[in-house]
Amino acid sequence: MKIHLDSVRQLAFHPEKPLLFTASEDTTLRMWDVEKMNNSKKGGCDVEPNYTFRGHTGPVLCCTCSVADGLVLFSGSADTTVRYWRVYCTGEVYIFDPYSDDTVEEGVLEGHEEAVWGIASHPSTIQTVSCDSNGMVCIWDITKDNPLEATISNDDDSSATCIDYLRNEPDKIAVGYTSSHIRVYLVSDQSLTSTLRCEGT
Repeated sequence: MKIHLDSVRQLAFHPEKPLLFTASEDTTLRMWDVEKMNNSKKGGCDVEPNYTFRGHTGPVLCCTCSVADGLVLFSGSADTTVRYWRVYCTGEVYIFDPYSDDTVEEGVLEGHEEAVWGIASHPSTIQTVSCDSNGMVCIWDITKDNPLEATISNDDDSSATCIDYLRNEPDKIAVGYTSSHIRVYLVSDQSLTSTLRCEGT
């Protein structure tokens, strides 16, 4: 299975179905059917992607899959944008036509000024958070007229490299920084609730 033309930066699995999404520095994301990979006589080498998501103008550095409001794939890129693709389905079957974009709705989210390094979807809602190399965090809700709900700025010069929701407290997010800090924020008011510092080896 080698279809991307450059490094693969992140993988994301559908939480319920055998679907794998890959984000690459070749500016695309691709969706793969894991069952086809398992049933392949050549160990997956002959499997073609079900769909290729195009739109970014720079390397795609991160991706996440949400099923809170249908299937929505979010991605962050060095082009400073977050993009999303809402994939339509008939019953239990998602429709992917590799030769047409009519089955996929695309949106662009703008708010970052630097490369987007991390992105994560809320475990039960359509809310999504992203972070960039300038240390900024953006909180998104694509169901609203203004999808950018709030931002969180960094108080030092470190970059934000990764981000995720706390699974036991999904009203909070944890953000990792190049300064070796991990900061936990309350999403509702963007307040800092705790800071962890990783030092030594």
